[in-house]
Amino acid sequence: MTKYIVEVQADNTGTWAGNGRQFDTVEKASTYAIDLSMRWTSVREWRVVPLDRPITPGHGQETVDNSTDR
Repeated sequence: MTKYIVEVQADNTGTWAGNGRQFDTVEKASTYAIDLSMRWTSVREWRVVPLDRPITPGHGQETVDNSTDR
């Protein structure tokens, strides 16, 4: 079963960062991302990243872009 994580951009460097919290569905991850962006006002963009394997530094991952205009 695929898990999903949320990544955000909180500055103008273009760097994506996440806390590794995993969700069972894109919808749950998206709900978390929207809530996070409301609470943490420095979030500029967010995306949901599917994980087919455990998070391991250095592995490329496909992304599902759910960014919103702010």
